[in-house]
Amino acid sequence: MNTLAVVLERPEHLVLSRLNLDDATEDDVVVDIEWSGISTGTE
Repeated sequence: MNTLAVVLERPEHLVLSRLNLDDATEDDVVVDIEWSGISTGTE
């Protein structure tokens, strides 16, 4: 399975990267989400 991820390559440098994930097995829990956010750590 492929997914799009935000990757912190180095301090203050984020990139969007395609990642290849292993297929889920019967021991895994898969959670569908509607949206997600990224915190800058200022909260």
